This record gives sequence, structure tokens and C-alpha cells, in this order.
Amino acid sequence: MTANGDVYSATIPGQQPGTVVSYSISATDVGGLLTNWARTITYRIYLPTPGETNLVVFNGLATETGYPQSYYWGQDSVFYNWHHDTWSYGALTAELIDLYDNVFEITQGGPADRNDDAIRAWLGDVATRNYLIAGDEYLGWDRGYADMDFAAGTFEYDILGITHSYNDVSYDGTAGQALPTKLTVIAGTTLGDSLHARFTANPTDSLQYDPVYEIGVDNWHDGFDVVGANDVVFMTGETRGIGGAAAVQEVNVGVSNETAAGNKIVFMSYDPLAVNSSPAYTWYGFASEAPQVQALHWFEADVVGVDEESTLPEVYKLSQNYPNPFNPTTVISYSIPEKADVTLKVFNLLGQQVATLVSGVQNVGTHEVNFNASNMASGVYFYTIKAGQFTSTRKMMLIK
Repeated sequence: MTANGDVYSATIPGQQPGTVVSYSISATDVGGLLTNWARTITYRIYLPTPGETNLVVFNGLATETGYPQSYYWGQDSVFYNWHHDTWSYGALTAELIDLYDNVFEITQGGPADRNDDAIRAWLGDVATRNYLIAGDEYLGWDRGYADMDFAAGTFEYDILGITHSYNDVSYDGTAGQALPTKLTVIAGTTLGDSLHARFTANPTDSLQYDPVYEIGVDNWHDGFDVVGANDVVFMTGETRGIGGAAAVQEVNVGVSNETAAGNKIVFMSYDPLAVNSSPAYTWYGFASEAPQVQALHWFEADVVGVDEESTLPEVYKLSQNYPNPFNPTTVISYSIPEKADVTLKVFNLLGQQVATLVSGVQNVGTHEVNFNASNMASGVYFYTIKAGQFTSTRKMMLIK
């Protein structure tokens, strides 16, 4: 820490992307008395992928990966390999989402953060920006789980295209949250047609929303009414209750629409991964026909098919670090066309080795490594890779 009269300040050194930093403050006066500031501040270092246009947001889930996070864009038993960044670290800000054209937000049990205002501002009048939000309890988690009307001017009406909510329609007033909900997928819709075609090939089965089995949470999904002509309902669900009283009817649970500015919007008041069939089991939420996967195509997101995903490098290559100049972290990527013993080292202008970033055998593919130079002085550095008989060196500049 440094002092300027009675004002003290401190700088936390830069950290590697992915690092969680927590800090608090204590002070000792001239009499030796210690005061602790009770509040602890925590933040995470985030590094967006250069040029990436897609962001997946897990709102309320503690991590970016694992189950179910890594499975939402699955294609049966093969992961649907498409390019995206992932965020699970709190409310969305303009600084973050302005980097992306497509935002896919998954909530579970209700979102921990209301991102409505940030998303509305981000969409603005930029027609190329598109938004998907899906998950139980979005419509009720901070509203006492009461049915509500939405008028023009609200996020629900203007962006999601809905006018009324029906909360916890799986519940008949006494029970139901542990049971699946019968679903109907609508033929001829952009997001539902593929799933309808595959499902109806098995006419003895029922399509159902089954979060207890698939993701281990109770069934508290909602329903809604839609605004009008621009809204395309692609999924409905059979209720057990409306307003806490027993009632069996069909309500909308999945809708797509285009805003006046041209933004493509998808809203699902259920968790799209937790869709399967009975009595013959198929995990439709993990299928290429699932609505959240179809939304990738509708948004014209950067989708890579399974048959394209395994393109392997044919030559050795060391890429220029990004960003460059940097302070204090940067990413270095390299490609190796065969399994090889790889070393990646950093040198200063005097030729002295200052860091070893990679040392060991690696498989064929393109690899990335994060370099943190927070403990190094500003200046020009060189990084050198040796892989098999291949050697290459590039220059980078640290500016603090």
C-alpha cells in the first residue's frame, strides 16, 4: 500500500484469466488498535476470446462446466462443437455483452441476477444481436411466484413477447413438482419442426419435461400468453394447476419472435435439457433437434457440425500472442500436427530465460497457454517453441 497524507491506496497485481481474487482491508492506528473492514470483495479475471461472437451465460450456476452446464448444446452422445465464450460470474454488464452478437442465458430455479435492463440496452436497435433465455422460475422467482400481466414497456412484453404468466403450472395446489409435464412440440415452426418430425416417428411415446430425472431438480416450470402476430409458439405444456388450483389445460412454454429492430428472441419457461420421452426413453433435450440447438442456426451463430469439428492441423505453427502489446496477461497459441515433446519458453532481450510455459509431451491439435507477466518489467520479450524438429520464435511487448 502507498499513502498520500491521510489517503491510502493499493494495487492488486494482474492475475491469470480464470483466477478468483478476494480481498478485504484492515487498518492499525498509531496506538496499535486494529480495525477490520468486514466486507470482502471478490472478482474473477475474465478473458474473452478474440473475435468470438457467442456468449453462453449460466445465471445462478456456480461454474461454467460440468453437468448440466456442458450438455445444453449436445448432439445425442456427441457434443455439438460450436464456438462460444461462457460466463457464470454474476450480473451482465454492457462492457461484457457488447463484445458479442448472440447471448444464450440459462437459469435454473430462477436467475440469481436480473439481466433484463442490460439485455434491452444491448439489443438496442442493432438488428444482428439475438438473445435466448431458458429455465424454470424466470417469471416468478422475484415476484412471489404470482401470475402477472405484462404491458407494453416491460421487458417481458417488448422483448420476450409475452403478456401474462402462469407460475408453477406443474403444481396442482398440493403436489406435482416431482412429476414430469407432458409437452407438445409444434410442427412447422422454426425451432420445433425438427424435434416434431423426430418425435412423431415414435407415435407410442409421450414427449415430456422431466427435470427431476435429467438434471436433479424439481419441476417448477411456468407458462405464458403471447403478444400476437410476431410470436411463434413452438412448445406447449399440459398444466396440473393454475393459480395454485387444480386445472388441466395447455399453456405456452416455448416461443420465438423478432423485435421491431430485427432481433431474434427465444424464450423457454422450462429447462430445455430436461426433455425426454416415455415409455420408450429418448433424451430429446440432448438431441440435435432440440430447440436450443435449432436456435443456433436461426441466429446464424458460428455452428460447426460434428463432421467438421475434428479438423486437425497439418503443419507446425506458432501464432502471434493476443493481445500484443499486453498488460499483464496474454494468450499464446500453437499447433502441432503430431504427438510431440513440446517446450514453450519466454526470454528477455539479453537472451535470459524468464519463464517456461510448456514442457512435456502433447497430443496433435491446437493448444493455448496464458502467460502472466505481472512480476516482470515492461519491455520486449521473445517466446520460443520447440516441438520435435520444429522451432519458432516470436516477439511480444509488455507495457505497464
